Amino acid sequence: MEKEALIEGLKTRVGENDFGVLSAQTVDALAATFLPSFADDEKITDETWELPIEVCKNYAGQYRHDLATKITEEKNRLEKENENSVKALAEKQFEEFKAEWEKANKTTPVDNKNNGSKGDTDAVTKALEEYNKKLFGEDGKSGLIGGQLSATSEFIANSKKAAESEKISTIKQQLKDYLTKERKASREPVVNLAIGGLDIKTDSNVDELKIQVEKIYEGRYKEFYGDGGKPYGGNSAGGKDDGSPDEDVKAYLETKRKADEEKAKKVEAIKKSFV
Repeated sequence: MEKEALIEGLKTRVGENDFGVLSAQTVDALAATFLPSFADDEKITDETWELPIEVCKNYAGQYRHDLATKITEEKNRLEKENENSVKALAEKQFEEFKAEWEKANKTTPVDNKNNGSKGDTDAVTKALEEYNKKLFGEDGKSGLIGGQLSATSEFIANSKKAAESEKISTIKQQLKDYLTKERKASREPVVNLAIGGLDIKTDSNVDELKIQVEKIYEGRYKEFYGDGGKPYGGNSAGGKDDGSPDEDVKAYLETKRKADEEKAKKVEAIKKSFV
């Protein structure tokens, strides 16, 4: 077998989702390593492919792990950078205020040490209160410093949400590849429906989810196509003849999507009512 044919074979068996993250240099090096095992086409079996496939998937998994680590490190760096910027700004603003106040409130010393002490104290207290409002606003969340703190918190929250969303999307794609490419699921609309029925979290175990989604897929397939259908490796619609099962699935998904959107709007309205 030629190297190019080996690479194409690995790409098909590993799946685009995993194989696509490997660099050209990595793929070329791995192919060169495995090529001797594929020298005789007549001796190539499914077992011959097992080790190369496993190694490629391990490389892809390590890449994603390293990427997630770098994202976390960068997020922590940005958090620290923003924290230092806010502190520096607060110190600068305070020093400026202090200099301005001392310049504006210079007094001539008098013999009576108690003379005017209460007035000076009141003036300082009032000035500090006004400065505090300038820095943090009336609500403690705006102003020169409070606004930056709020923006930083929002940035961190959005970064975390985006990372979680990306992780969940990756898991969903892995499950879809598992059903459509490895198990040869014959109906993509039912695959999407089955994946949508899972409670996927960022720390979910993908192997456990594969077992769950397979059971859900088979159950949903039976609902739409009957007992005579082929959930895997075929394109038979089974024993139902009344209408198109695929259209039934798409209609179901569309109805569910609209219901979810309506539910999200109601939840958002309730949240705003408490603000």
